[in-house]
Amino acid sequence: MSLESESRARVDGLVESLRADYGDAPVYDEEMTVSPGRFRDMARVVADGVLDGGAAYVRDDEGRLLLQRATGSGTWSVPGGGLEGGETLVESAVREVREETGVDCEVTGLRFCRRVRLVADGEGSATDDALYRLGAFFEGRYVGGTVGTDDPEVADVRWVESLPDDVDPAVARYADLD
Repeated sequence: MSLESESRARVDGLVESLRADYGDAPVYDEEMTVSPGRFRDMARVVADGVLDGGAAYVRDDEGRLLLQRATGSGTWSVPGGGLEGGETLVESAVREVREETGVDCEVTGLRFCRRVRLVADGEGSATDDALYRLGAFFEGRYVGGTVGTDDPEVADVRWVESLPDDVDPAVARYADLD
């Protein structure tokens, strides 16, 4: 079985497991091109699931959405990131929310998944240079903590009632805020 087939089967298994736990949720397919060197690095670890990750649309009791502003891009997004050492997608989302925002949350549902097909770009790439990773975006509820961060990758954190102009387009598409 090819790397593409194996990684697709693994990601599809994760989606089915999440749907069994949280009910049906949409899966959006995307394709991303990466350099051959980066692709080789990703191919070495894809079977371990470390390319997958979780994020959460966390709301407080007033219905506000928790956002974090990335230091590098300067855009606002929901907190989230990649898996670490044996974590589940849910555990990853909860940990990332805490690390990036200072907020403790409880996952209450699955909002959607992004199934990303990564392909190698450039001369000398084999035609089967593709693999899959999964991003799981959960619904979350604020349960404690104080908004703030010591994470150098996060410039700012706040609760919002409406989305800022410089929000990540993917977040805006699925935020359900007026």
